[in-house]
Amino acid sequence: MVGAEGPNTGVTRMFPARIAKNLDLPIFNAPMITEGGAIEIDDAGTFMATKSSIVNQNRNPEMDQQAVERVLREYLGVRHFIWLSGASPAVCESLGDGTDWHVDIAARFTPNQAILYCWTDDESDPRYPYLVQHRKELEGATDANGKPFELIPIQNPEVYSVNDIKWSASHRMKPGSFTDAAYTNYLVTNGAMLAPVYGRKEDECARRSSPSTFRGGRSSAFPHSRSPRRAARSTASPSTSLARNRLPKPQRMAIDPGEGERHPWGTSAAG
Repeated sequence: MVGAEGPNTGVTRMFPARIAKNLDLPIFNAPMITEGGAIEIDDAGTFMATKSSIVNQNRNPEMDQQAVERVLREYLGVRHFIWLSGASPAVCESLGDGTDWHVDIAARFTPNQAILYCWTDDESDPRYPYLVQHRKELEGATDANGKPFELIPIQNPEVYSVNDIKWSASHRMKPGSFTDAAYTNYLVTNGAMLAPVYGRKEDECARRSSPSTFRGGRSSAFPHSRSPRRAARSTASPSTSLARNRLPKPQRMAIDPGEGERHPWGTSAAG
């Protein structure tokens, strides 16, 4: 399942096959398009994503939500779905997002029956009505076993672009544009959690909240190559935060939209 959004899509589509070949892994051909950051699955088979980034004409024009869910059940072993609304392509682009609001900038599962979700208390923030909608949808959500989640808000930082960024032929961000910066856009690995920080007042709160939801969490920061353009809004260089935690050994698997066979069971995937 390799995404269609953004530049160099052809090059991106070659990576799963090359990785599978190098690691001697099987390849499974899923009949839909999505990206890693667009999907979130917990250890009970609960799937979370935004509709706008998957049930979308620019990715899966022949598929409605039911068709998408059938594929996800078959290929990823999904048992239960949590769909957040996301936003239209025009809104996402105005907010500096070229992903149609991937779930990794909306909400993430944690190992402790909790969901970290993006939030702002500022009603004038252009993201506010969409974050309110996401929270309402999460408040009514349960996992695959019918258990409710603890919801933990993380304040979104306000960060602007430094460089000219070209997402696609039709989507380009000029310096000083609003960006989709979010503390939920982290990567969990065996022994570490890598998360962004932006030199904002919200950094420390996010750094305390995120590692504490993972077992044995500790954090430290590493410099990033960019620095924000508007010092009044963001006054230090962004960096990446490292939180150590204990995670299970991953399964060996590769999924690719090219030629391959289908499998009846599933595996978990993170945003």
